[in-house]
Amino acid sequence: MTPDGRIDPQPVTLDVVPVSMVEDATRREALAAANGRDLVQERVSQVVRFLGVVVLLLAIVRCLVGCAALERAVPGVAVVHDVAKVGCALLAASDGSSADVLAATANMQRAIVEAQADAAKQRGADQATIDALVRSIAVLSEVVRGNAEKVVTAAGNGPAVLPVCPARSSTVTP
Repeated sequence: MTPDGRIDPQPVTLDVVPVSMVEDATRREALAAANGRDLVQERVSQVVRFLGVVVLLLAIVRCLVGCAALERAVPGVAVVHDVAKVGCALLAASDGSSADVLAATANMQRAIVEAQADAAKQRGADQATIDALVRSIAVLSEVVRGNAEKVVTAAGNGPAVLPVCPARSSTVTP
């Protein structure tokens, strides 16, 4: 207090609230625009961020769906997966020795050719021609098998050095 009984002057404080805390939306936008903020750009940025999050979530869900969706998206992945399954089936059908792996390969080739021949016959192809082709392929595969066995025997028929297969193998009919 002053000697004459008056109260000392108090510092005057302004009640300043950040623009983002103003409750009236039109007043808040007017204050923000007066401060130089580009409201249109902010709204566009919000929409773009929202759509980006939606696209990211959809991509994550799509990846979590599984290999089938990935195989449809990238055909090369399906081919690689099938090749890996065939390799695993060959290893599963053999004891791991080079001669046994070659025998399993020959058996699988024979099964594939016979299945293709049956499909060709069902489509109406000339049965005699298909049978002659199957016989000639069988003779050729026996010659290749005999020569491969000579090489394997000369090398000592060691284990087939192949990496462990991560893909699930399909069944092989010997």
